[in-house]
Amino acid sequence: MKYKQNRKIFAYLAMIVLSIFFIFPLFYMISVSLNPDETAILRNMASVRAFFPGDLSLKNFFDVFDRMPFARFLFN
Repeated sequence: MKYKQNRKIFAYLAMIVLSIFFIFPLFYMISVSLNPDETAILRNMASVRAFFPGDLSLKNFFDVFDRMPFARFLFN
C-alpha cells in the first residue's frame, strides 16, 4: 500500500518537473518578445529581469506586420 502511494507521488513530481522543463522556453520566448528593443534584452540577459521585462511593448509584433506580408503568409 505504501509502495503504491510513494510511486504515485514520484510520478506526479516527475510530471511537474517535466512540465516546468517544457513550459520554460515558451515563457522565456514570450517575455523576450515583449521587450522594447534588442539592447534591453541583452542588458537583462544575465539576471532574472530577462524573464520579467519592465517596459512591455508590442512594437515588435506590429513591426512584423509592417515589414512582412504576414497576411499573405497566413493565406498560403
